[in-house]
Amino acid sequence: PRTEPYKTHLAYVRERRSDEDGEAILAEALAKLRGEI
Repeated sequence: PRTEPYKTHLAYVRERRSDEDGEAILAEALAKLRGEI
């Protein structure tokens, strides 16, 4: 199988958490990428 770690991780998070939690995690990740945290 092809390795798509990022996509796989997002899919995993969506399966393991509610949409609201997923949004919060994504927002935090984006903030970290931008150096806001």
